[in-house]
Amino acid sequence: MARAYCPLCSKEINFRLPKRPTPRHVFQVAFTSLLAVWLLWPWLGIKGVVVFIPLWGAFEFIFRVLKRQQVVCTHCGFDPVLYKRDRKLARQKVEAFWAARLFPEDKQRAAGASSRDSSASLTQAGNSSQSKERLSVTDSMDLASERSSQIEA
Repeated sequence: MARAYCPLCSKEINFRLPKRPTPRHVFQVAFTSLLAVWLLWPWLGIKGVVVFIPLWGAFEFIFRVLKRQQVVCTHCGFDPVLYKRDRKLARQKVEAFWAARLFPEDKQRAAGASSRDSSASLTQAGNSSQSKERLSVTDSMDLASERSSQIEA
């Protein structure tokens, strides 16, 4: 099992899957292919052996999706692959992660408001007493880092 540390929160991330497919994975796909060839033999005959190629492609796709999900930090929501591609979008994802974690009632209210059709109900929800001004997640994170630096000094 491989380990890494999140660059944002410094928590340990454990990876369940190996970096690359192992011989065990190749054996599993080959066995599944043989089973598929055996089932499709009356219709395809020996041509059914080609079934290995799409099965390997499906396995590779699923393997990469699972690996991609493992990279995202479960503690802070940081996604290094997204950060490498688009930093602004990665920042938005972390902000959304923390907003959902810190203010779950906003997430529930937003889900309820989006299901309504009338714009009048949306404006009423926007004017309610629950929609007080709050610091954005990045502002609160900046304040927390400033406080911790003041404490250390």
